[in-house]
Amino acid sequence: MLRSKVNQLFNESRSSAGSRTIMGSMREEGYQIGRFKVRSLMRDLGLVSKQPGRHAYKSATVERVDIPNHLNREFAVQAPNQAWCGDITYIWASRTLVLPCRRLGSV
Repeated sequence: MLRSKVNQLFNESRSSAGSRTIMGSMREEGYQIGRFKVRSLMRDLGLVSKQPGRHAYKSATVERVDIPNHLNREFAVQAPNQAWCGDITYIWASRTLVLPCRRLGSV
């Protein structure tokens, strides 16, 4: 009975739950079980927790010739509001969520 419950919770987590997570879920459902018992059951069942890898952002490998470079890296201008630039910055809003933020400013 314990083995089937551990296997069910592991599959529901898409193979990402470890012994601590499964132990917490089982305790919420009323089971009296410890982490080391869950760990041994997972070992017996051949269950190994797999965490997703980090996201790899692509970096530009070639210059985009279709986008004109009007400034040619000369950022000194004679008056305000003659040249504008911007970028997209990613901000961690929690442990898992990334929000894009657009920032503009005059050069």
